Amino acid sequence: CIAPSIGRDVRECRYATPGARHRVVAIGDSHMVHWLPALQRMATTHDWDLLALTKTACPFAQLDESIVRSEVAKSCAEWNSKVIGRIRAHRPELVIVAQSIGALGEIADDPARGPAEKAARMADAWRSVIGPTTRLAAIRETPRLPWDAPECLARPGASARGCSQDLEASVPVRSAVADAAALVPEAALLDMTD
Repeated sequence: CIAPSIGRDVRECRYATPGARHRVVAIGDSHMVHWLPALQRMATTHDWDLLALTKTACPFAQLDESIVRSEVAKSCAEWNSKVIGRIRAHRPELVIVAQSIGALGEIADDPARGPAEKAARMADAWRSVIGPTTRLAAIRETPRLPWDAPECLARPGASARGCSQDLEASVPVRSAVADAAALVPEAALLDMTD
């Protein structure tokens, strides 16, 4: 269901109950794809027409030519422009956003651009789809290990304790998603880390 990092096509994946009463859009990168099984279950339970718009390594943010350099970044900027129209056309009651901790930094990799600008770019994209009948929920970045946990556990004598770390080390103190949500009073922040 996820569009590749190179390529400008928008892939739409629909999970709908026939005649569903509620329209919901899930948007983001591979981290949103991780949430899709749970959202699919919610769609069935709560009578949703769920539209998933996802792209590898591409955060939902306002991107312009001044900050993108690589082909992946240009593809992401164009995809973002296109999905805003798709979201508006779907007329959802709810837009749910989730993305990688580092996705925006990889797209706009310029040390002069700090976390505040990244949050502002996300907030701008969110505002473009929020309306009188459309709410937005942003899922805060989830814990992340700096190593491959399955590979660690596959080593002889490995243990779960030896292949883990404290939550504080896995979740950044500063969250770009939380910072963006603070800029958009209409957005709800979903923090699954507490």
